[in-house]
Amino acid sequence: MTKSRWIVLIAILLVLLVVGLALTIPNGNYTAAGLLIVAFVVGPAVLIMTSQGIERANRKRARALTATHPGWSFVACVTGPTQEPLLKAAGERTTNGVAATLAYGPGGIEIWAGKTSGTKVFASPWSMVTGVTSADDVRTWQKRTVTGLRITLAKGAAQDVAVLVKAPRVPALAESIRTARPV
Repeated sequence: MTKSRWIVLIAILLVLLVVGLALTIPNGNYTAAGLLIVAFVVGPAVLIMTSQGIERANRKRARALTATHPGWSFVACVTGPTQEPLLKAAGERTTNGVAATLAYGPGGIEIWAGKTSGTKVFASPWSMVTGVTSADDVRTWQKRTVTGLRITLAKGAAQDVAVLVKAPRVPALAESIRTARPV
């Protein structure tokens, strides 16, 4: 989340807290007022800790992959419907919305999941990749559409990847991935 979004979220929470306190304290309901204060402190704290935990896991996955994939680049992503059968085949219990890392480099394109990137979800050498493009209709595990990457394979299949990159930057990412392909 961007800094301005955090500021807006905190401002909204403070307004809601003030309104809630204004409604409970004059009636002498101090228990409700106390619970409101606790909820408005604990809720954002949990949200911030979860956000930081996800960031740490993404960095840990990228570090693990850097050791085994020198010269490659890594982008945080979330698995979607096109990776679901691949996750099942890999023996994963959770197959929807798994935090993952898209890796690309001289050897091809791969998607890795797990805290230490222990599960190879998808791998394709460049010889099997016919295109990497930005797509505005990538389905997420939540059944929403986002701007993501479409990796088209030689056999006509495709892997849609919901990358954790702002939508305007996805076309540049697709170009960066295409340029990683050896000539």
